[in-house]
Amino acid sequence: MLWDCARNPQGAKSGTLRPRLAAALYSPSLGDQLWAIQQAREMAVKRKRPDPKSRDFPAPPGPECSGLCDLPGAENFPEDSPTKQFYKDKVLSSQEEITQLKKKVKTLQQTKRRLVKRNESAQEIIKEIREQKLLSEEGSHVFSSVFSDDIQQLLCRVGNEQKGKYPPELRAFALTLQFYSPAAYEYVRSKFNEALPSQRTLRGWYKSIQGAPGFTAEAFAFLEKFAEARDEPFYCALIVDDMAIRKHVELVGDKVVGYVDFGTGLDDDGLPEAANACVFMIVGINVRFKMSVGYFLIDSLTGAERAELAKQCIEKLALFMAAYKRLLVQTEVTSSSSGSCTKDMVSILNATTVVAQVDATSALTDMRRSSILEPHDDHDYTHPENLSAVVVAVVPYNAGFVVRQVCKTTTCEECIAALYSDELVPLVEQKNRGGLVSPSKDVIGLCEAVEKGLRRLQIECGTLQAVNSQSKHLVLEVLRLSVEEKWFQKLEQHILDLDPLDNHIYSLCKKVAELYVKIRIHHMTKERNREIIKDRVRPVLSRMIIFKHQ
Repeated sequence: MLWDCARNPQGAKSGTLRPRLAAALYSPSLGDQLWAIQQAREMAVKRKRPDPKSRDFPAPPGPECSGLCDLPGAENFPEDSPTKQFYKDKVLSSQEEITQLKKKVKTLQQTKRRLVKRNESAQEIIKEIREQKLLSEEGSHVFSSVFSDDIQQLLCRVGNEQKGKYPPELRAFALTLQFYSPAAYEYVRSKFNEALPSQRTLRGWYKSIQGAPGFTAEAFAFLEKFAEARDEPFYCALIVDDMAIRKHVELVGDKVVGYVDFGTGLDDDGLPEAANACVFMIVGINVRFKMSVGYFLIDSLTGAERAELAKQCIEKLALFMAAYKRLLVQTEVTSSSSGSCTKDMVSILNATTVVAQVDATSALTDMRRSSILEPHDDHDYTHPENLSAVVVAVVPYNAGFVVRQVCKTTTCEECIAALYSDELVPLVEQKNRGGLVSPSKDVIGLCEAVEKGLRRLQIECGTLQAVNSQSKHLVLEVLRLSVEEKWFQKLEQHILDLDPLDNHIYSLCKKVAELYVKIRIHHMTKERNREIIKDRVRPVLSRMIIFKHQ
């Protein structure tokens, strides 16, 4: 009898036969049927997809097994799954990485200990050099600054991301580094997470110091503090020398620089371009010290003029001068009571003097009082009644740039629309590649009026300083003319909706005139610089000839 225990275990316990197998007991092909059933079972449990690929790295060549392979029956041990083997390998690699990091930490600790010892030895060397007087005070200070607190403060600001006021040591470090190389300063600042101040901040620090031609007040104040801080007297010598500079004029702000300047604040229209710089420097006698206390832009100086400047410098260097000024401001200077005269009770600071008013006139004063845009008489040949065809073609081209710059500072949409025109002027149409601006007729007329005034000033004044000083008067003349010419007439209805004091027509005319004057004066300075160097070969042929020491 055949019992189907696998398919019917309950029937096996009860001793009953399944009908299908019972009928097959007497079948002659019973063996064949059993073999078919076994094959069907094997086909039912067979996987239809391949086994997952192993994610672990291939084992290095060598003996395939060790340790467990020597045990009896080791070949029957089940192998790890691919996932389990992958994580095992990952743990092993992490342990190796931890070991490498521990070695690196140990190496860095050794390096730190060696640097600390080297720092201590360096401080001892600096101390010995200072005691033997082999290095000046400033040199030893610079040499020891490498190990000073400014580097530590820089690192602290990087680590803690501190903000606020910069300490004096860090300010000195930043100014010195930026003085040697602005590019290197930007590189160091980027590497130290912008712990150093920006170059815009440094420019603000430089602006606080008066660096105009003349004697520098900050230099004398530093010398006074330096002398008071020393226990020994401070002996110094005054050195005067001239340095040749290149003749060059330039418009900086509202002032044309490059002419002779003695620091008096008076601008003479007839001064020539400066060719030398007379520098006054203080050099220590009993201590290594030097500092420039002033400079003057000159063309040439006589012996008497140079002696007068040296006398003024010596008077400023005298220590009793500062004490006298403090005494003069805080108290009143009186004569001695033991003399044969009585005290004068007049207060020095409150005393006044009557200055005689001189009714003096000059050609420059008469020119300032007269109108620039109107001719003086019928035979005024310097007045440009009509501009040449070249100037008439170039003025609209420059006016397009003026319109673009004015639009950057104007927020009123109607005023901006009044500056543009749909029709392109000939030169703009020829040069246009898609980015030029076509100004309106009002802007072109205003710029032509300014051009006429500048050309008349250039003929009558002769120097750029005089033209620059008269430029504001020219702008006022153009604003007065705008009422007669009725420029920007489209905005008359627009200004009725605004405050009476907020006249947009006046603002537009002023912006356009001032900007056009600034552009033309910049161009005049460049033309003047070309005239200065026209006889020189090196600036012209610097790309064709290899000069000495080049």
